[in-house]
Amino acid sequence: MRIRRFTESDATALTRDLLHKATALGKQAVIECDPKQEITKTIAIHEGFDYIGIKDGLSVFIKPL
Repeated sequence: MRIRRFTESDATALTRDLLHKATALGKQAVIECDPKQEITKTIAIHEGFDYIGIKDGLSVFIKPL
């Protein structure tokens, strides 16, 4: 059995799905990640999330409604 590697395009697709679901529910989308996760931070900024800062050791990004 081959295990497919999780890619940046997979992460982007999941982020867009998160945004779609949050918008449909009238909720704010939040991404929290390890500060070393440069790809996650890049995707968050590219998708319009605002960087809030570090909370409990995690980088926090929020998508404005």
